[in-house]
Amino acid sequence: MKNLNVRFSARFIEIRHFSSYICMSLEKWPPFGDHFFYFIRFQMHEKNVLEILTPVVEKACEPHGAFLVSILVSGDTHKTVEISVQTDAGINSQQSVEITRSINEQLGETELFESKWDLQVGSPGLGEPLTSLRALNSQVNRLVEVNFPPESGQPSVIGYLKSLDGQILIIEEKAVKKKEEPKTHQINFSDLLNVIVQIEW
Repeated sequence: MKNLNVRFSARFIEIRHFSSYICMSLEKWPPFGDHFFYFIRFQMHEKNVLEILTPVVEKACEPHGAFLVSILVSGDTHKTVEISVQTDAGINSQQSVEITRSINEQLGETELFESKWDLQVGSPGLGEPLTSLRALNSQVNRLVEVNFPPESGQPSVIGYLKSLDGQILIIEEKAVKKKEEPKTHQINFSDLLNVIVQIEW
């Protein structure tokens, strides 16, 4: 069974880049089953959706000085596409409406999914990982959690994003005691995994 898992992983890495036609032609090839190939087709379909939507969203954002943060596809029979966009000063509801309208106009009759699906456009929500440096510009002075890749072995840092100096994030930890000097971290953006804005109580 251990060898099967190894082959499973290797085949997945190779097959994920093939066309859906090749994937479907391998359905009867042991030891792969229906569940595996459903997952492969889902992954490939989602990748195709992202490839279609990314340039569409980027074009819709341009007139508003906005940029794409993330695209999330969820749901089974009824899909929901959540698109997070942002500007350096934050996004407002009117901009979200106009960007949504532009996306719909560009897509026209394009069928992203076989079933009905919903489109949601808005700013990144609390708790949503931010993975671009530009997305952090509007988060200065907010309480954030900075996470590092698991392989780095570095613990997460929670503190206030005081400023951005090029690629460097200046994070000031919350002082545990009132008279205690807050600890300051200078973190290179290229070293981190993501930043998550925290809720302050």
